[in-house]
Amino acid sequence: AITPDGGQALPSPVIAELKEITGVREISLAEKHSVIKAENSISLASRAATDKNAFFEFLQLLPKVTHSGDKVSQNLDILYASLPDELKERINALIYSPKEEGIPDGRLYFNKDAEGRYLTKATQLEAYFKCPYLHHLQHGVKLEPRKDGKLQRNNAGTIIHRVLELFFRRTLGKLRDMSESDISRLAEAIINEVYSDPKIVGESGDMFTKNSLESIRRECRGIIFKLAEKVKLSAYTPKLIEYGFGDGGEIIIPAGDGRFVVKGKIDRVDTLEKGGSKKAIVIDYKTGSKKDPDAYFGKSLQLWMYLKALSREGYEPAGAFYLPIIDAPSKDVKPLLLNGYFDADELGNLDTKILEAPDEGKKILSSTINASISKGKLSKNALDKETLCAIVDYNIEIAGIALKEILEGNIEKLPLENSCNRCEYLLVCGGAESENCRKTSSGKLPLAGSDGKEVGDAKMD
Repeated sequence: AITPDGGQALPSPVIAELKEITGVREISLAEKHSVIKAENSISLASRAATDKNAFFEFLQLLPKVTHSGDKVSQNLDILYASLPDELKERINALIYSPKEEGIPDGRLYFNKDAEGRYLTKATQLEAYFKCPYLHHLQHGVKLEPRKDGKLQRNNAGTIIHRVLELFFRRTLGKLRDMSESDISRLAEAIINEVYSDPKIVGESGDMFTKNSLESIRRECRGIIFKLAEKVKLSAYTPKLIEYGFGDGGEIIIPAGDGRFVVKGKIDRVDTLEKGGSKKAIVIDYKTGSKKDPDAYFGKSLQLWMYLKALSREGYEPAGAFYLPIIDAPSKDVKPLLLNGYFDADELGNLDTKILEAPDEGKKILSSTINASISKGKLSKNALDKETLCAIVDYNIEIAGIALKEILEGNIEKLPLENSCNRCEYLLVCGGAESENCRKTSSGKLPLAGSDGKEVGDAKMD
């Protein structure tokens, strides 16, 4: 469990003392509802609890079958019989595949539009790049993580995202002229509006949830003020909020035997229009400990696709950023600063004060982005224009490769390194051998115009 401010909740000393006096042991809900320990069909149904959990347990047990007729096999038969037809169809199509060598029909991972084009999302492709088997479970089998009864922080990310969406949508074109009192009144009204929607904040009957929600409310106020201040320090202005692409076919990728319309949505697009040019940065709010966006392994594909979509509307790519909005500062992640790659020539527009700072031989830190100037040199996430555009085009290219592999039925367990450690499907998959994990590397980029400039997290061959 966690505390209202997001920390680790420790057992109460009173509870610990009562356990010692009474001898009562703790009960793990995850263990209580695990069908692996079921003794009969009634116990099995009780432990599975829901169709979705039964589906998860079926897939978890499947690799454990040693021979037909053993207890695990019998439990599988009972679980399968208890599933609704929709879930049985998924198992038949994508687990008990009719194709040779158990390779599923890749077309089953996509819907089609009226013109017969496949439909996909940038986030679906990110899942594939993280691990083809993870993609198979999420988007083919459509498996949801097992519900284990653990208490989670009450929709903090959803609440803050919604508050920021409404705030920036309602201040488009006028935020720079708003006073602190104007911002305060609007922020309070928006937060109250969000908190009045039970679909967003959920139930708040118990004291822990109420305390959590109050903590998030205070957090929202602080975030709004700080982000409003940073917008005023930048020449870039919020232009598009919750910007979606794909409905008009802005990004169409040919792959295999078809054409794919890629859809997606970005939290915020800030633009700068002057001197006949139009430039844009894309911003994706993050409530986790994301570092700079990945540029070469498909983990941040949606950011680069958003820049590509904007280029079709006449905007030059100027930056791709994650914006951490909850986590405390760390060595690599700076909350409420734009973390990502950007056009080096745009630094003075992204932070209108940084170039005015006196050069006293010390590192100069930006107030708006996670970047710095040290001895006249920019931090590694500052790229030249050609390199930034090349990264955008490269990500479109690898997206086409991924789509072709999905159509061919690739479901190998080939995760990026460390992905298994945080995977919600580890109990089903069992994890990959270390030699099968795809490793990332650091190095210089042999890209036109980059002159071998070091840019951070990968080497593109």
